[in-house]
Amino acid sequence: MDQKRLEKLLKQQQGLGPIDRICPLQKGQSPDEKYILYQKDQEKYILRIASIKKYDKNRTIFGIIRNFHKKGVKCLKPVAFGKTSDHQYCYSIVEYLQGKSGNAILPGLTKSQQLSIGIAAGEELKKLHALKAAKQKLDWFDLRYSKFLNDLKTFNDLKLSFYKDKYVLDYLESHLDLMKGRPYRFLHNDYNVRNIIINNQEFNGIIDFDAFRWGDPLHDFYKLPWGSKSCSVWYVQGEIIGYCGGRVPDSFWEMYNFYVMLNLHRRLVWAYQKNPSRIPIRQKIIETIVKEHDLKSNKKPSWFTC
Repeated sequence: MDQKRLEKLLKQQQGLGPIDRICPLQKGQSPDEKYILYQKDQEKYILRIASIKKYDKNRTIFGIIRNFHKKGVKCLKPVAFGKTSDHQYCYSIVEYLQGKSGNAILPGLTKSQQLSIGIAAGEELKKLHALKAAKQKLDWFDLRYSKFLNDLKTFNDLKLSFYKDKYVLDYLESHLDLMKGRPYRFLHNDYNVRNIIINNQEFNGIIDFDAFRWGDPLHDFYKLPWGSKSCSVWYVQGEIIGYCGGRVPDSFWEMYNFYVMLNLHRRLVWAYQKNPSRIPIRQKIIETIVKEHDLKSNKKPSWFTC
């Protein structure tokens, strides 16, 4: 969007106050336009502009964030949402969350600080999972199992493979009943170190709710052994401890192990579709994950030492 249209849009927003500077925000994989709005040379708001086709989805996300913020969840504070006058775009404005993403900060902190931030992040994730879906169209088992079968078919059609894939598939097929009767709640669906903000060596909030879904809360942990663990194993351990209230029950590990394995085929298919040259890297990561996770007794992975 050109500068004049941006300025016109902002003039229509009562209560924002004078905006001194508008700077593009190049972050994330979303095609939406993002801008940081400055007041008195300080980051004050984030403006996001998307195609009008995303109006309903973005309005839902805005409403969910507003609900969480009112309930005291540490997340972006919603300010405004609407359509441009020409009805070609929808926009949202939220207050800027001070700090930097976890992947940029955690490696430079002490183990104790990383663990503490992870505990705080786990406690906030627990709050997100308290939100129940207004309507549940499908049983979680039916919904997730059908997606897995589609992933598995594509995986086989592409003739992909990974370390002990037959062993993993046997494990999954013998533990499918674990998904039956599970709660159906809000899922952030991309809760990782890139989407938490740290300020002054402390957890300061959650960002990027774009990928949200509804389902079993523990499904939100399946990405931990990927980017978050490679960034900070202490953070990952803290997130689990904070989520579980200090003591991690065996029932958590049972579901955690299952969901980590349930998503391996999908992760490799996704890599193939996005960038086939990365397949060997993904296969190596999967090999490490399978070796680190206890599928025989369904207990904690080898990296969980707390």
